[in-house]
Amino acid sequence: MYIEPTLHIHSTLAEAKEFLSTYGPYHFWSEKTPVGISDAAQGKRNLIIGEPGVGKTMLMSKLQEFLNSQGISNRLINLKDTNSLDSITEYLSRNGLARGAVLLDGLDEVKGSLFPSILEKLEELSRTAPDVAIYISSRSVFMNRYATSFSDYRMITISPFTHEQVRKYLIAEKHSESDVDDLLGRIMSFSHNMLVVQIPRYLWLLSKFLSKNRISSVAQLSRNEIFEYFIYEKLDLEDKRRGIDSRAAITKRLLEKIALTMEIYQANTISKDELITFLDELESDLKLAALSQLNLQDLFDKSLLKDNLDSIEFDNTEFQEYLAAKEIARFPDPRWAAFTFAVEPNIGEIHPSWFNALTFLVDMHPDLLEQLIEFSGLRGTKVADESFIAFLSKIDPKRIRGGRKSTLFKDLLEYYHRVLQWIPPNLASFLPGIYQSSQESLLKSEVANAEAEVRECVEDLSDPGNS
Repeated sequence: MYIEPTLHIHSTLAEAKEFLSTYGPYHFWSEKTPVGISDAAQGKRNLIIGEPGVGKTMLMSKLQEFLNSQGISNRLINLKDTNSLDSITEYLSRNGLARGAVLLDGLDEVKGSLFPSILEKLEELSRTAPDVAIYISSRSVFMNRYATSFSDYRMITISPFTHEQVRKYLIAEKHSESDVDDLLGRIMSFSHNMLVVQIPRYLWLLSKFLSKNRISSVAQLSRNEIFEYFIYEKLDLEDKRRGIDSRAAITKRLLEKIALTMEIYQANTISKDELITFLDELESDLKLAALSQLNLQDLFDKSLLKDNLDSIEFDNTEFQEYLAAKEIARFPDPRWAAFTFAVEPNIGEIHPSWFNALTFLVDMHPDLLEQLIEFSGLRGTKVADESFIAFLSKIDPKRIRGGRKSTLFKDLLEYYHRVLQWIPPNLASFLPGIYQSSQESLLKSEVANAEAEVRECVEDLSDPGNS
């Protein structure tokens, strides 16, 4: 299934960047009106920008289909191909400079040694062929350095999918609405701007995973399964694109160490100098094996990292959190390591930025949950941190043992009775997964007690002597 992308047209690169950073997948909050593929095809100079996996290449194919339907001569060229310059020259010499269109995909993926000649060719083409429509795709951050070369281009941004578009896609793939809502509830991000499946590449990979494993219900999936699959598929895909033997396993191990370091320093972005210093100080056979097989620039460009020119970050923050959890799971005592890294020693509380990584780790080591509950004060007299409650709602109930399910259900019921607060919707969705039939009498008792308290309050209010 193809969901038409959400496109917006901007007059400058700065305007486009501000739009993406401000609204991301929540473009409907802006005052700009999205456009269709036919509108995007109208301009003579077009720079299509978006983050990795958001659908730039697919959009270029759809633009080509539209141009073909209009009888407009065109050529779609992948700029990372070593013969891309020859392809541009060959098309122009055959078709002339008075008509037609060239669609040039992946300017940010051009090899460094070829980039100056490619950029020079594009500047020449823009100058000498005013009637040839040009469409170029790239990541926005890459264009900052070369903005002056494209000052006369209009910018077309591709937004990630909204939650509703994700639902629409999965329901169209024959999954029930209730199962889809259950899945999205369990993989909902904590404080991140969007879910990983709002990026079309990963939504497509999710569909591929379900088909490959013959999983008829998305409700059967765990977050850890999904992220493990996403990461290895992305790394294998990049290796295949470069025509090399798979190095996914060794790349993933190195990324795990980088991710844990970034989580410890509570940073989602680090400078390249900091990364090189980290690699230099890393004392392990893994470093020697990795650096002998991996090109550092390929690590920046072709793994799970985004090259922001002077800094790097993971494609998705949750990749960083999952990989950090995987690295902690390799420690001799993962539970000790988790508390060492995640607890703020000055106040004796789990730092909020660690809760999402801990949900992944608890799925790997379910016994850690009991220690976290004891540490949280859920069974004590204080009010539990809201982030901890959100953390509990993200845990896969299937990973909790039967006896601990009933204990946690009782703990939560008593806690909310004690603090007299409404149960948050996400936690309310989590509770049926840990409810045991043997607790029916407990649940009825709690309901009866609550109704009795309500009646008592009503009677007190209606008694004239209490006015």
